[in-house]
Amino acid sequence: MAVGTSARCYTRTMSSQDAFRKMALAEDGAEERAHFGNPDFRIGGKIFAGLQANGQTATLKLTPEVQAGLVDPTDEHATFYPAAGAWGEKGWTHVRLTKARDGMLRELLAEAASSVRTPTKKGPRAAEKGTPEGASKATRDESPRALVTAKRRSRGQ
Repeated sequence: MAVGTSARCYTRTMSSQDAFRKMALAEDGAEERAHFGNPDFRIGGKIFAGLQANGQTATLKLTPEVQAGLVDPTDEHATFYPAAGAWGEKGWTHVRLTKARDGMLRELLAEAASSVRTPTKKGPRAAEKGTPEGASKATRDESPRALVTAKRRSRGQ
């Protein structure tokens, strides 16, 4: 996403779980399986997204930071809201498909897929991870995190 682009630039509303499914399966290496009887999407056996049985909700594996920029705790009918309990605290986020925009979901699905492609470090050195040496500012600004930061700024947070 270009620098300065906000969520308002996404105009097309999601129409169905089928559209979400197509976007999730478009991620390199993605496959559809099932988890507790609901469709999920995996890369290398790791879940990055799923669909709920209600036909109107999907779930994404995001970082808590990205989730915080999307969730509006004052709106009980918000597009994005955290999963219950520890899952939500880890960044798992529900999406009301009828309210979400295609472009935003593509970006967030790419972020979720990336999170399962990248090996995670555990322990004290995990905090040392950051922007790889030599990564340009433009690369960082095109991420969903940049979108979240822009959204926070527009809210005055």
